[in-house]
Amino acid sequence: MVILTYNDILPSLSTYRRTSNCSAAGWNRSASVVPGGAMSGETHEAAGRVDRGATERGSLRALARVAGGALAGVSILLLGWIAFWTYLDPDVSVPDPTVAEIPPRSGDGASILFLGDTAPTDHAMPRIEERGWGYPFSATRRLLGAHDAVVANLEAPVTESGEPWPLPKKWVYKIHPDAVPEIRRAGIDAVVLANNHMNDYRSRGLRDTLGHLEEGGILHVGAGVSEAEARRGLVLETSGGRLGILAYMENKIHWRLYTMAFALDTPFRSWPGVARLGYSDLADDLRRLRRRADAVVVAVHWGSNYRPVTARQEILGRACVDLGADAVIGHHSHEYQPVELYRGRPIVYSLGNYAFGTRGNSRMRFGMGAAMHLERGRVARVEIIPLLTQNRIVDYRPRIPRGEERLDEFFGPLVTASAERGARIERRGDRGWIEIGGGDAGLASGAAE
Repeated sequence: MVILTYNDILPSLSTYRRTSNCSAAGWNRSASVVPGGAMSGETHEAAGRVDRGATERGSLRALARVAGGALAGVSILLLGWIAFWTYLDPDVSVPDPTVAEIPPRSGDGASILFLGDTAPTDHAMPRIEERGWGYPFSATRRLLGAHDAVVANLEAPVTESGEPWPLPKKWVYKIHPDAVPEIRRAGIDAVVLANNHMNDYRSRGLRDTLGHLEEGGILHVGAGVSEAEARRGLVLETSGGRLGILAYMENKIHWRLYTMAFALDTPFRSWPGVARLGYSDLADDLRRLRRRADAVVVAVHWGSNYRPVTARQEILGRACVDLGADAVIGHHSHEYQPVELYRGRPIVYSLGNYAFGTRGNSRMRFGMGAAMHLERGRVARVEIIPLLTQNRIVDYRPRIPRGEERLDEFFGPLVTASAERGARIERRGDRGWIEIGGGDAGLASGAAE
């Protein structure tokens, strides 16, 4: 809204008075006078044109000044808003992590299975309506049950809200609350919420999600009604040790300014959202969580859809390890990506999809699970589990690939690309294994001090 002040209007009024007075008093010196003191018709018409032209020019100049002032004001507000969401990062008092005791299921030690992008919705709905909410998980139920705990990236809010994000967004998803009991029954104990769809139905969608998950007995990490809640973290107490989990989303400009996805706490109010990955916050969170956990996994939503590992992923993944993470788990690309062994710590760049209900890219074939095997409080090995996730093949029901040809198609590029990053994957049947040595033994504890 443009507000005209007296100073904006005054110049145009002054111009109008000057031109009107000049005409009325006969001050137009170029005018010709006919006998009797009367101005000729032709001269009078010319004087009128001059007066009208001066008035119009004055009005245009005034309007230009008003528009320029309004534009300057909008620009200042916009720059201030960008600076606010980009640079404001006050200290936040983060509460202690959620702690959950996990009963042993896998014998000695413990196995925590991480799964990729999960959203029973969208194009999967005709099958779900026909066969029930448990359908997308039915072919992997036994796989999930073989691990002490399962953590998946929940890639959509659980809500019945009909108010999506108001600005144009290509992909907008939501999951019906009726899916929650079946997600839990499938064997998923906890979900990561730090992703770019958690704000698809605004803050109400996120609040609904938190409520439905808590009601359904599913733990969550990476989002909250405040930044403090989003960064809180989760600790799973298992027979192999205490595993801490933190979850963040890469700090991309369109996620920060366009979809306003990140939680933020200030002295005067809090904004709900997901946890933003920043070095200072990550270091603080790792230090805090280390007091309650023997090993810490950092989950990050990063990279680009259907693209190889980006340089930014490499920088951020290694920074997570440098700051004290024992392992890094990535998602967002919808395709599985290589594993890197950096300073003796695994960085799984992307798990790809799990039960994701869209048609997806036609070239995409596989996702994967990554199980962290804990022994005496440390990540001793990583188990790689191939998953066939191309919905044109599996009909929205992911499963372990069948046949040597499919397994070779999965493992071939993964083993080669991971070896180039220092991670040796040993294939045993339909599984891959990465043994984690004791190198940089003091890394985590030293970084967290």
